[in-house]
Amino acid sequence: AGDFDEHIAASIPLYAGLRAQVVALSRRFRSGGDYRRRCRMSTGPLLRRIRDHNLNARPSAHYVGIDLEPAFASSWEELSAPDLEFHCCDAREFEFDRVSLALSLFTVQFVPPPDKLGLLRRVRNGLVDGGALIVAEKTYAESGRLEDAIGGAFRSAKRAAFSDQQVLDKEEQLQGRMTLWTERELRDALREVEFREAERFWGSYQFLALVAVR
Repeated sequence: AGDFDEHIAASIPLYAGLRAQVVALSRRFRSGGDYRRRCRMSTGPLLRRIRDHNLNARPSAHYVGIDLEPAFASSWEELSAPDLEFHCCDAREFEFDRVSLALSLFTVQFVPPPDKLGLLRRVRNGLVDGGALIVAEKTYAESGRLEDAIGGAFRSAKRAAFSDQQVLDKEEQLQGRMTLWTERELRDALREVEFREAERFWGSYQFLALVAVR
């Protein structure tokens, strides 16, 4: 938890650009609801950036960050505000209600396969009409050939920040803990839980981000 933000920034090329685009998009979705909730926020600085970015334009908005890992809690204290709160809990059990914007950044990929659709449906049902989910995920390519090409290029890029052994150790740690969809499967899942539309706005190697509207 202590170096989580730095680790993610080094692990995902163009991650800083994703965060900047999420902040910019956050002001675009507010339709009848005063709440912005993020499904998983780790140490919390992105949610604080979103809150600060919207403070003048959305003075009545309330921000809630949740994460399952208690080790992040020490980072939340300095970020909290009267309109910004954090909870250590499971998103699969969290009550989403009157949400104008929900964020799920690299979360669904760690949810057990039988629970993925249920979580997406839970978030969708908690959104106000016109509300949105921003979901970023690591994905598989549609073919083995493209998976080898894109995955190989990504691993080469990671060597700028990590040793070969660190890259290998990380891949072994994630085996059985991370289950990926293709972009098509992610879009199909969003459609199945009745999001009206979804558009891709960011991508880097095997990673992508979509904004889906209820």
